[in-house]
Amino acid sequence: MCGILCCLSDDIETQPALVKDACPVCHNYENKKSALLYNFLASRGPNVSSSSITTTSSTNGSVGTIIHLSGNVLWTQGLLPEPQPYVDSFENHYFLFNGDLYNRIPNDVKEINNDGLHLFEAFKKLHDEQELLERISEFRGPFAFIYYNKLGNKLWFGRDFFGRESLLMSYDEDYPNSILISSVSVLGRIFEVPTFGIFCYKLQEKEIIAYEWNSHPRDVIVDDFVKFTTCLKEKDIHVSIHPKIRTQCIPTLLKNTTLSNVKEDPVLLQLISLESENAEKLLYRVSQILDDKVNRFLVHLRSAVQKRVQVQPPYCKNCVELRDKICTHSKIGILFSGGIDSMVLAYLAAECLSPGESIDLLNVAFYQDTHDQSSKIQIPDRQTGLEAYELLKSKFNNLQINFIQVNVNKSEVEELRQKRIHYLISPLKSVLDDSLGCCLWFAARGNNDSPARILLLGSGADELLGGYSRHRRVYECKGWEGLLKEMQLEIDRISLRNLGRDNRILSDHGVAPRMPFLDEDVVKFLTGDCDLWLKCCPLPQFSRGLGEKLLLRTTLLKLLGPQNTHLALLPKRAMQFGSRIAKLENSKEKGGDECKRLNQGCCEKL
Repeated sequence: MCGILCCLSDDIETQPALVKDACPVCHNYENKKSALLYNFLASRGPNVSSSSITTTSSTNGSVGTIIHLSGNVLWTQGLLPEPQPYVDSFENHYFLFNGDLYNRIPNDVKEINNDGLHLFEAFKKLHDEQELLERISEFRGPFAFIYYNKLGNKLWFGRDFFGRESLLMSYDEDYPNSILISSVSVLGRIFEVPTFGIFCYKLQEKEIIAYEWNSHPRDVIVDDFVKFTTCLKEKDIHVSIHPKIRTQCIPTLLKNTTLSNVKEDPVLLQLISLESENAEKLLYRVSQILDDKVNRFLVHLRSAVQKRVQVQPPYCKNCVELRDKICTHSKIGILFSGGIDSMVLAYLAAECLSPGESIDLLNVAFYQDTHDQSSKIQIPDRQTGLEAYELLKSKFNNLQINFIQVNVNKSEVEELRQKRIHYLISPLKSVLDDSLGCCLWFAARGNNDSPARILLLGSGADELLGGYSRHRRVYECKGWEGLLKEMQLEIDRISLRNLGRDNRILSDHGVAPRMPFLDEDVVKFLTGDCDLWLKCCPLPQFSRGLGEKLLLRTTLLKLLGPQNTHLALLPKRAMQFGSRIAKLENSKEKGGDECKRLNQGCCEKL
């Protein structure tokens, strides 16, 4: 995705030449942090870059704050890459955008113009905050933006409800008079812009107004917002919530209208009546009961995958700069373990391709420093990945499906964690963040042999469809009501746990991560039109590998056919265990522990 940055600096009195020449943070090349920051932003957006510097005026008419806006663009829409920031001819409006808006796609996706440019033209015409927020409420897709309106001396910023795009705020003792809003940062104090709502920074008053998303109460997001306000107090910036105006969003409150009459639900009664038997036969019988719901689910998920496959330029990484020939290389990649999430996405993505086109399945495996190459094949995700790959080849024999085996040893993990990965994981710092961050970074890199510029991944499937083992434990202890609360919490906190981190990690390779399960229409269907037991049904007869993500398992069965039922029965296997990266480190560590490895090679050593 794009790397966007806005640096606000009050250094004008001591360094007046900076107004014309450079930003004191981003262009201070004598400081290694500045050079590293620029490198990370450029990696996110390798196709075109630009920057602009302006200033505010103080009450006495003197120059106030230096505002440096910089954009490094990954070209994913429009006929040609457009440099950012977008600036109007009068230099009153400045706009940075990172994301994809899928609700403005015409019948011919080749005709779509650039989202950022489209929004910039719209934002310039807006008259007040209400109109701006109404426009943002129409967005359908991942986004992060920064918009400076010089006429009102206001800086607007925020990201989508789920936090699918990274947006950070940061500052540092080396730059005491500056604060950054950016996709990635290497400064000493870093915190994520919360998915609480959209923010307006009144620069003259040093006050930020939050326009809260108009959703059901999300206590975990409120807690994150409180941390955000605490961090900004250290810079003497006051944060408050607008008392009346809110930003509209899609509903994500789980359907519970039938929970009080759970014993009378006809579908649940059918599921309860099924006897324990061979798991393959049981899943087949369940698929017959859920067939109508599976068909409706497929309509939404197919559409989500199709949009994310087709909305892109017709070039891979190797051909994107040339643009003078037909590109026949892979433009789509999938993070592929062979599990049910990645298998469904791979199947639906393959349906979108024309005969002769290619697609890359990226499968990562970790091993100790050993010369025993045979150990790689014994890694669980490699075994399931190879089996699923062979099946996809037979189903889509008119396509070129490439299975990319990414093999990584411990010494390489240690080297690149210290050089690069730990910066991208920040501000998160747990053992689980380290394992998943490293796993995703190496998977997205491949062996430097996949030219795909778009990566599909299954983020959100476990939260929306009940894929974690704790869901079964909660049901056994607290019943359907307890499970409903747990799954609601999963959805509410998804932006806090991983999406911003994953965006920073994956985008470091100049690719756009796209998440079909978190498409707004898919989410709306799964939360509003599906009873809990259709998605996660941990009844005693539905053992592990069947009851979890039941709707997705029956969907995969419908796609692959009953002769491949065993692939739809694979139990949930966490990425860090399936890839065996967890085996590289201290086995006594817990996922929630602070990871000391992430503190090695920190910014302080620069």
